[in-house]
Amino acid sequence: MFDSATLTICGNVVADPRVTGLGDNPDRVSFRVIANRRRRDPQTGQWVSAGEYGMNVVCWRKLARGVAQCIHKGDPVLVIGRMSERQYTGSDGQVHWHTEVTADFVGPDLSQGIAGRFTRFTQLDRLSERDLAVGEAGTGSADLTGSDGANEAEEPTDEIDFAASDDFVPADVDAFEVSEPEPAVF
Repeated sequence: MFDSATLTICGNVVADPRVTGLGDNPDRVSFRVIANRRRRDPQTGQWVSAGEYGMNVVCWRKLARGVAQCIHKGDPVLVIGRMSERQYTGSDGQVHWHTEVTADFVGPDLSQGIAGRFTRFTQLDRLSERDLAVGEAGTGSADLTGSDGANEAEEPTDEIDFAASDDFVPADVDAFEVSEPEPAVF
C-alpha cells in the first residue's frame, strides 16, 4: 500500500491487553508498547538512554486471539504493522488525533528470554471460522463429525518427536541466563 507506513517496534507491553469481543474469540485486542531508545556515547563508549516513546497497538481477528492468550504486561515484544491515525472531536469541541499501529505480526522478543512452546490453532478452529460462516448464511452447514462419522472431530497434533532423530541434542534450558529485559536498542 502506498498510503501507509510499515513500522517495526521492539519494546515492552505496559499493561495487559484490552480485549473486545466474545469469549475465546476476541475481535479486537489493543495494548501499549513502550520502547527505550539507546545510543552509544562517543566520549565514554557506554550505552545511554536517549528517551523513550510509546505506541498504541491494535490487533484484529486471529492475531487478536493469539495476542489475547499469549501477551501480558511486561512482556518484551516485536510488533510489525501499519501506522494509522483517527480523527475525532472531543467533549471540549476540539479536534484530536489518535495514532496507532494496526499490527500484522506480534511476537515475543526472543533476544530478551525464552518463550513457551508454540501451539497452533486447531483444525476445528479453522473449520469453524470458514464453514460455520457458510452455514449461518444458509448456503450449507459445517460437517464437524470427521471422515469416519464419529461425533467428535479429531484434533490434529503438532507434536514432533525430535528425540527420534540421531543428531538431536536437547537444549539445557537452565544453561540460558535469563535476566531482566534490557531496553530496546535503536
